[in-house]
Amino acid sequence: MTTRPLVVILASTPFDGHQLYDQRLARALATNYDVVYVDPPRAFGRPRPGGRGVAERGGTAVVSPRMLPFGKRRPLFALTGFLVGVGVRWEMRKRTKNRRQVRYVVIAASAMTLRALPRARSVHLVKDNYIAGADLIGIDAALVSRRFTARMAQADAVCVVSPHLREILVRRGIRSSVVPAGCSPDETTHPEPADLVRVENPRAVFIGMVSDRIDLALMAALLEAGISVVVVGPVQNTFTKHAELADLLLRPAFHHLNSRTGTELHAVLQHCDVGLIPYVRSEFNDSSFPLKAFEYLAAGLQIVSTPLPAMAWLGHDVIHIEGETEAFVRATIAACRSRGTRAEECKAIAADNSWGNRAAVFADLLGLTG
Repeated sequence: MTTRPLVVILASTPFDGHQLYDQRLARALATNYDVVYVDPPRAFGRPRPGGRGVAERGGTAVVSPRMLPFGKRRPLFALTGFLVGVGVRWEMRKRTKNRRQVRYVVIAASAMTLRALPRARSVHLVKDNYIAGADLIGIDAALVSRRFTARMAQADAVCVVSPHLREILVRRGIRSSVVPAGCSPDETTHPEPADLVRVENPRAVFIGMVSDRIDLALMAALLEAGISVVVVGPVQNTFTKHAELADLLLRPAFHHLNSRTGTELHAVLQHCDVGLIPYVRSEFNDSSFPLKAFEYLAAGLQIVSTPLPAMAWLGHDVIHIEGETEAFVRATIAACRSRGTRAEECKAIAADNSWGNRAAVFADLLGLTG
């Protein structure tokens, strides 16, 4: 049996689902540690990618707990959390008979889940302003605040993805480290994907979910300026701007592609000219760090973003921040024209922000180094 330390990740998204911070960090940590990745619990009978129980995914054990019927309702929420913790504890017991080190990365878990687990050092990752985002998913903000406070009380260390989130936690008396999303640099030159061949240059690309967080009017303005817009990702099920999206889909220069990851995504990015982060201004968006930022840079693309604190905090002049439509369009055109001369600069920034580097930061916070 391996004597490598065991890192348990209590995740906010299923391992086989949309690939976000959770899964990418897990894969990076799995290079040097054994990882148990715990999916968020789902109700019985609800389909789950990858099946049920425990599965192996590239050296990572994925635990897929099930929720009690009506398990999100009080008082069953606490019982569900406790039972999830008991199930994870059993899985850990099978893997830690040699009493090796155990650590937790907590992204989403109830206080009762954590109480059911053996005591060990934990780092809690805060990816979003959950209280500001409560209305977006139809949850009572006061309840979210109470659960968040209970979780933070159990943390040995706290990480946040953006400086704005750090400021919010400071006001709540919580100290934290900023550890934004990373990237997986890919130096391979990929052939142009078939669904890009007929897309006119220059090409601006947006990767990620199409949601109400996105300013579709900026995309329309780019189309008017003669720039093709390529969107890669699904439409969020809570999306409401259907008329605006329908209008974009009627335009020949707008191309909505299916989701893709890994080399397929790198291939799309390599054959575009600039990466877009056209977020509307909101407290929730201000607290975010777009996962796509360093992925764009890793492909050699400059970024044109609306005013997000996280983008300003990075402080690189290959990241152009514009709040007005005309300025956003001008910056996009300029970035397209200078794409070839600044690609290596973008890639160098990305190399310093790989998921491997992020895993090293977490390992240090977890007390696994030194």
